Amino acid sequence: MRILFVSNIISPFWLELAEAVEAMEGFAFRAAFCDLSLRDRGKHWQRSEFSLEKHFVRPRGTKLHSWLEQVFDSYKPQVVICGGVRTNFAQLAPKLSSKYESIFGYFSEQPNKSASIFKQNIKKIIYRKIFSSTRPKFFLAAGDRAADIYRQWTPSTCNVAVFPYYQNLSKAYNSAKKKIDLPIRFLFSGRLIPRNSIREMAAAFEQLATERPGQFSWCI
Repeated sequence: MRILFVSNIISPFWLELAEAVEAMEGFAFRAAFCDLSLRDRGKHWQRSEFSLEKHFVRPRGTKLHSWLEQVFDSYKPQVVICGGVRTNFAQLAPKLSSKYESIFGYFSEQPNKSASIFKQNIKKIIYRKIFSSTRPKFFLAAGDRAADIYRQWTPSTCNVAVFPYYQNLSKAYNSAKKKIDLPIRFLFSGRLIPRNSIREMAAAFEQLATERPGQFSWCI
């Protein structure tokens, strides 16, 4: 089975996932990275050991539609995972999936929460209209909250599943065998938005501070 993941940013966790799927018999996994102008956005977690040799990366100066159609024509994916809902490539991916008779679905985090109820309702209407048009067969939601939202917004024929970010933790397992000096220091680097579970992390570390005083410290 040939799987194609369509996204804008070169994402290391998708390359790790591609390697894991490739190791399974009968599966091939490729990524199509559409927008290199956003390369620096994820630069802080890109790692040199990931090879893009097997994947599709849009050359600078090429038109997105013609390039992505060439990707579909050469790879002929049977399953397409679209890593966005309202992006420019997300408008093309479902149309090309229909043309090439691919099973189409999404992968996404929960949408950023709008400040006002009015804007939240407008966003809900926009997303429902998009899903009504694209008719996804599945939705891989990054986390429980995202899954709850997309179950309400997608058609009843869409199978929504929780699909957390994939990461190879083997290096962490190896380092865990070594003696760790206390206190263990945690650093969170990211935006202070609800979907990053800031409140949940704060509550967890408050509990750790009570149960294991002096053993943990953390910083945002």
